[in-house]
Amino acid sequence: MKLLLSPWVYVGLLPFLYVAGVGLSDLSASQIPLAVLAFVLGLALVLYNALGLPHATIVFSIGSLFFALEVIAALASPTAFGSAASEFGWGTMLVGPVFLFLGLVGTGDGPGVRLVGLQLALADGFLLLAAPAVRASTGRPYSAAGLLTATFAGFYQQVGGIVELVAGRPNVSLPLRASNDPWFVALASLAVLATLLSFLRPVTGRGGRLPARFEVESVPEPDPARMALYSPRFREALRTRSLARGAPPGQYPGISGLLGAGLAAGLFLAALYVDPPGALILTAVAVAAALVVVYLVLRPSD
Repeated sequence: MKLLLSPWVYVGLLPFLYVAGVGLSDLSASQIPLAVLAFVLGLALVLYNALGLPHATIVFSIGSLFFALEVIAALASPTAFGSAASEFGWGTMLVGPVFLFLGLVGTGDGPGVRLVGLQLALADGFLLLAAPAVRASTGRPYSAAGLLTATFAGFYQQVGGIVELVAGRPNVSLPLRASNDPWFVALASLAVLATLLSFLRPVTGRGGRLPARFEVESVPEPDPARMALYSPRFREALRTRSLARGAPPGQYPGISGLLGAGLAAGLFLAALYVDPPGALILTAVAVAAALVVVYLVLRPSD
């Protein structure tokens, strides 16, 4: 796995860094250092692999195995290793969405893989945000061990609740309802944009990537010392056949439509957060109006 270091990929990490900040704020001051250490080490590990540094695959595999075994040990017996294992395990859980996002979105795989990676990373972020609420429902104080256990308990309860909803049972437990965090939703839009721009970019007819620019750059003057190596006729041929401006810039396809859709989605989320029933009515009216507009545009002319 080798990451193409686009700035958009780093912008897409913002919602998951926010989740980590919220998760760390739920701990007491004495528990934060080890959790932060685990998060930083996990982040360094996934970036080491993403950058394709020497022996990245081996280092990433060994590091991931260590983190996985540490979390399993903390879950199996939270008190056997003291609170340190749980604190380190909670920090490892907080870096999980980054693993998923960079591991699947930041690769050269197809759009389907990247979109699945985005969905998994966002779902993991929602589970981590819901962990304090799941923990509070037990009536116990917050701790790294409790939050670590609550994350997996929340996943189990969410899946079970969905099954019960499908079966038609009312009053089911859905822990992700507690993840109604508008800041995370707003930042998640950046992850969506980063994912789309990771595969919606200008390419040549043969699939080669083009630079994404919005202005045509001037062609620099040739080096006189190098040009002196060629014959006068060759230099004259280059001069007469060279353009003063560079090739047309590559631009993201449908960038105006993409930005417009993002703005519409943001306004809809804001309306949904302020007035959910009204947002649903507004959606129905907007869909009906869109259908009318489409009909008027595409109707056959007389």
